[in-house]
Amino acid sequence: MKSSSPSGSEKKPSKGKDRESSKKEEQPREQTQEEKDLKDESSLRLLGALSEKEIDASEQKVSALEQKEKGEGKSTPSATEAQQEPTAPPQEEERESTLSATSVEASTSTSSERLYFSHRLIFFVILLAASCIFIELHFLNARHRWRWDLTRYQRFSLSEKTIKILQSLKSPLKFIVLVPQTSPLGRNLKDLLEEFSLRSSKISIEYVDLLRNPAVFRAMKEKYRGITPRTALVVELGHKKKYFSEIDLRQGWGQKALFKGEEAIASALIYLSQEKKPTVYFTTGHGERELSQARPTSLLEAVSALELNHFAVKELALEEKDIPSDCDILAIVGPQRPFSSKVEDKILRYLQKGGRLFLTVEPGTKVGLSLLLRRYGIRLLKGVLAEPELFRSLSLETTEKDHTYIICKNFSSHPITAPLKGLATSHIYTRPLELSVKDVKKVTADILLKTSPKSYRKILKGYFWQKIGSPQSWPIAIAAVRQEKNNRSSRLVVFGDTSFVNNGYRTLNRRIWGIHADRNLDLFLNSLHWLAERYELLALGKKPLEDRRLDLQPKDLRLIFMLTFVFPPLLGIFLGISIWNIRRS
Repeated sequence: MKSSSPSGSEKKPSKGKDRESSKKEEQPREQTQEEKDLKDESSLRLLGALSEKEIDASEQKVSALEQKEKGEGKSTPSATEAQQEPTAPPQEEERESTLSATSVEASTSTSSERLYFSHRLIFFVILLAASCIFIELHFLNARHRWRWDLTRYQRFSLSEKTIKILQSLKSPLKFIVLVPQTSPLGRNLKDLLEEFSLRSSKISIEYVDLLRNPAVFRAMKEKYRGITPRTALVVELGHKKKYFSEIDLRQGWGQKALFKGEEAIASALIYLSQEKKPTVYFTTGHGERELSQARPTSLLEAVSALELNHFAVKELALEEKDIPSDCDILAIVGPQRPFSSKVEDKILRYLQKGGRLFLTVEPGTKVGLSLLLRRYGIRLLKGVLAEPELFRSLSLETTEKDHTYIICKNFSSHPITAPLKGLATSHIYTRPLELSVKDVKKVTADILLKTSPKSYRKILKGYFWQKIGSPQSWPIAIAAVRQEKNNRSSRLVVFGDTSFVNNGYRTLNRRIWGIHADRNLDLFLNSLHWLAERYELLALGKKPLEDRRLDLQPKDLRLIFMLTFVFPPLLGIFLGISIWNIRRS
């Protein structure tokens, strides 16, 4: 009988186990639940969700696991050792994996709660800071109101003249609004009066709705005798009162009606704050401009502007009458015939007593006041001024050689023209003036405005204009003060142009020339205010409407014609020929 050796039977299973262990070593080792949890903790660490203690604990676990893997790599256990190693029961492994999963979930939930709480805290802090800033800005806006008017002529801001009037108030000023605040006129008045109250602390505003409170209307009617059912506004300065209806505060009707409350109220404040109206006498009998006609060359709108600024306007025939004692300003506007020596003596005696004279002359006329003007160092020159740079065309037919419509922007720092700096006035057919006070004593004279250095003087010889002298800057207006006897001073303002005070005319709803073109009205009123020594009114008044149309000169029209009708066809022909040559080659 053959007997099997025990040694051979023991070798067979050892070989099978060695094969199984080698296969296990070749297969990638599966990650345990603890390793997965540690990797999850490391990812959470990158996201910043764990606290510092949890991060340290997870780092220690990861380092221990890495050391364990390195030890296993260095000494691979034999099959017998692997077989002899005690394996943990499956229940214990499940329990450990469950505990690790719950710990990771608990740490993740606590970290997410902390993150959510921190985000909410940051949000509430930002909300609280924004609320504090908003409340502070609202408080500052209630105390100090700031507005930015981005229009060209500051259409939605108070004029300088109105601001000066409000700042010079000496008595309390009260406004009583008698129209509903919901109406368009009521809203306009509310906005305007709020602007007024920001300029002076002596202003108070009262709103009364007469339709809802008839008893209040009856009580106010006893106190203010001038109130009627059509009264919209009452202005009370001291013991003086002024009443306005809707017609006084609006220009036009319907949707095209314009609110003119600032101009009307400023005029009322001038009237209420002054005890006496300055009287202006316009001379007649020498071809001067008419006052009551609506022709373009008359002075109807200039007279209306003077009355709105509370000047008393009268006419005076110097050939027949002497200058009255109540004459504050004597105005001679555009005389066509010379004054006699008798009339000149009357004007000289008036000025020696401290009188005021406003004079405008035109080219080609003989005034006959050379002796009077010589006392102030002023001389009238011959010819007409032409401006090759700053000019405006009355029509498209105006040629470049006729530059007699001058746009003047060169103003001095005199009180009359200082507010006009940066703006412009317009003058047509202007006569050049000359100022020389070297040989004149007790006279202080200033050039108010002058042309550019490239302007020149020309005279009419026959049917053609002939240029005289070299280009230079010519004076257009001069203001002078002379010290007379008995500590009195006379004042004189001379213009070499009359067109800037005329009514003028409009073309396509646009004021081409006259008193309402550019800033001519402010120049005229400032001259009269300076003569009457009303210094608080030396400022810009009503702002003109914006005119965004271009003043195209003949050279500009030729350039536009070339760019639109000549160059595009030539460019197309050139490109076509070039492409044809390229394809042919």
